[in-house]
Amino acid sequence: MNGIEYNLTPGLEDYLLAVNKLVNEKKTVRLKDISAIIGVTNASATSAISQLVERGFLTHSPYEYIDITPLGVAYAEEISRRRNVITKFFKKFINLKDNEIEKIVCKIEHFLSPFISDFQKTIEFFENNRDCYEKLAQYLNFDQHTTKEETKIEIENPKIIPLTMANKGRYRIKYFSGYRIELRLKQMGILPLDEIEVLSNQSGQVLIAKDTLRIGLGRGAAHHIMIEKI
Repeated sequence: MNGIEYNLTPGLEDYLLAVNKLVNEKKTVRLKDISAIIGVTNASATSAISQLVERGFLTHSPYEYIDITPLGVAYAEEISRRRNVITKFFKKFINLKDNEIEKIVCKIEHFLSPFISDFQKTIEFFENNRDCYEKLAQYLNFDQHTTKEETKIEIENPKIIPLTMANKGRYRIKYFSGYRIELRLKQMGILPLDEIEVLSNQSGQVLIAKDTLRIGLGRGAAHHIMIEKI
């Protein structure tokens, strides 16, 4: 925020984000709305709101609606930006589910804020060096528990498609987006960067071959195998 540190506690940051969210969703915000979204009593919410009013982030008079000031909006957006960067980092490099990541980020974002630029630079490096990321993912055996959009670095590459979209021909496996299918294929000796041949792609299953090995895959499993035409 232009080098300015407002130094709110993590708890007050949560209140500020809650108010900003509610203001964006509806025109009027009452104290009980804040209490409900934070999960506290009206008395606790009153204390926090009063502190934010004193610091110029909110406006609130007794029995009137709560509103957020331009300063409050700017700070709330900065908090959201920091959390988004850390969340993106965790999704790319940490083996956790989305709901677990969300809980952790809310707790640690405040303390990691001085290092946000480091997180961002790391993400950008791997976005610009996809091969490095694929090697890292293979080395760490990332748990691809969600979709590509949620777990992999999002680089627009129309050449990479799920196996379910492949025609007959030779392809290279780029990565697996499902942990179970990854384990299954590794046990069969099929790894990322291996070359395979698609023998048939029917409505029921996809038949592939690697050397002398032939494997029939259901469409659910095949959807998690990302490939590129050779």
